[in-house]
Formats: sequence, structure tokens, C-alpha cells
Amino acid sequence: MSSNRIWVLMAKKDNGEASVSELEELEELLRTGDMHPAVVETLLASPLHSLPECKVPDAVWNRIETTIEEEEVPQAPTPRIHRFSTLWRVAAILVLVTGAVLFYITRHPSAEQESPEQIVTQAADIRYMQLPDGSTVKMNGKSRLSFTQQGFGKTTREVVLEGEAFFDVVKNETIPFIIHTSSVAIRVKGTSFNVKAYPDQNTVEAALVSGIIELSTKQDPERKILLKPNEKIIIRKDGFPAIPVPDTASRKPGIQPIEYTISELKTHSNLLSDTAWMCNRLEFDNEKLGDVATRLEGWFNVAIHFRDEKLKDKRFSGILEKETLEQTLRALQLSYRFDYEIQGDQLIIGK
Repeated sequence: MSSNRIWVLMAKKDNGEASVSELEELEELLRTGDMHPAVVETLLASPLHSLPECKVPDAVWNRIETTIEEEEVPQAPTPRIHRFSTLWRVAAILVLVTGAVLFYITRHPSAEQESPEQIVTQAADIRYMQLPDGSTVKMNGKSRLSFTQQGFGKTTREVVLEGEAFFDVVKNETIPFIIHTSSVAIRVKGTSFNVKAYPDQNTVEAALVSGIIELSTKQDPERKILLKPNEKIIIRKDGFPAIPVPDTASRKPGIQPIEYTISELKTHSNLLSDTAWMCNRLEFDNEKLGDVATRLEGWFNVAIHFRDEKLKDKRFSGILEKETLEQTLRALQLSYRFDYEIQGDQLIIGK
């Protein structure tokens, strides 16, 4: 009953009808109760003219009036108009509280609805999964795939990728499949392709096996690049010679042409180099040691550090299948001399 008494006393205080003893009682209830006075004051301060029309049955009014009369401290008779002013104030508070709760519920869906599904693979781990629309994904190590379960395949088909994955997308002409990376969006309708987009690499790569995919960058989303089967695209953020863009003259001021290269897919022993990882085989062709190191970290579950940052720009080629970490490092040393030190799960490379 203390909470009901607080509402009555606060309404009377707001109307200037509270006696000294009621004010003291209200202060004691607010101090000892579980309702913060700032909340009550804020609700009472809200304007009443903006409230929606609210028709309350006479029986409800009678119950409210009876409750107030039973809980009020005896005092001099109050004119009826003031009593109903108090009742309106109490009713207004109830409407405001209800409205606030409904507003919060509608504007803040449950965490289960908002939180996307996240699939994460650890280093040296390969995981296969099927999405709600029937499309399949095979994820390489140290990768993360995020998507929203609700409506997937019915109203939308969008995922966010960090790392590397091979997609085999079910064809759907009305709902395109879109892959978002940190800098590139890939749009498809039905096809199979590999995407490599590790956050700590300066490139995003896509290797198309079948179908057609459309790529665009966040820097210039209006510019579209089409990739055909048996083609691979590498898009870099900086330091890469740009392919001439025919419509450069019509580009918007301040927007640089997308910098990328397109080449044919390479095969070794009847395996595509870009998808060899799915068969527990790692291939790199004329890649910078910095990018090779990122792939080796996931392959051998180690953290690689460089004493000399210039070493990251040295280029290497190789194929790994059953080699150990030390065997791999010795093979790389045949292309360029460097020293290394292994400390547990830490690999330090220097000149």
C-alpha cells in the first residue's frame, strides 16, 4: 500500500493540497521506499494536454476515490473539484507510465531478435555450415561469419565476413545474396566462390568458380565490378597500381578510382590455389611475407612478430601440405635469407 500512498501524496503535493503532515509523510515514504523521487517528479512534471483521450468507467473512478479517501490523513473537507483534480493527476501518471513501458518495448526489441548469429573458427580450424536459405559455407581458420536468423532467405540474405570462406549460394532471383567485408560488398544470386578478407590484411580477394558476382567498395559504392568464372580479383586499400577506369572523367569529384587487379585462377595438382585450404593444403604465389605470415598464423596456430618491418614486403611462393612450422620456415629461407626464433606459440622473424 505504500506505493499507492506515494502516488496519492505526490499528486496532492503537485496540486498544492498536501498538508504539512502529509509532506512529512511523503518525504519519509520516498526515503524508505524503493521508488526514486526523481522518477515520480519527472512524471508529474509532464504536460497533461498532450495525453490521449482516456475514458474511464464510473466504477473505476469510484474505486480510486474510495481508496484515496481511506488512505488520506484526516483533515478539513476539500472541495470536490480539487479532489477530481487529484484523481486526474493520478490517472495521468498511470497513462504516462503505461505509455513509457510500451514505447520502450516497441523501440527496444528483445536481445534474441537483435543479436545476429555469429559463427567463429579458431586457428587451424575449418568449419562447414548451412545457412537458413540452403546456401553452404566452409570457413577457414580465424574467421567470423555474422548474420540475422530472422527473415534470412525470405526477406534478406546478407552476411558479414571477417576472414576466409568458400560460399556455394543457392540461386534466388528476387533476393540477392550479399557478403559485407570491412571495405567491399559482394552481391550474388547463385554461384560458388572464395572470399578472403582478414581484418589485418591490406587486401580483399575473391576467386570465382561458377556464376557471376558483382563487387563494390564502401569508398565508391556506385562503381560496380563484375567478375566472371575462373577469375580472381584483388582489391587493395593502398599501394597498388590502379587499372585504368574508362569513366574516370565522369567520376564524382574527390572519389578515386577503385584499385584492383583481375587474373585467371591458378591450379596445382588439379586443385585451385585459392581453395586448396579446404583440402588442408596451403598455397601462396608471389605473396608478400606479411600476408604469408597471416596465413601461417592460422595454419600453425602461432603469433608471428617481425623485428624488421621491411621483411613484410619480401615476396615468397610455396605449397604447404604436411610440413611442420620449422620445415616451412626453412623452405621460405631458400627464397630470401632471414632468421627466426620460436618461443612456444610465438614466432619472431628478423634479418
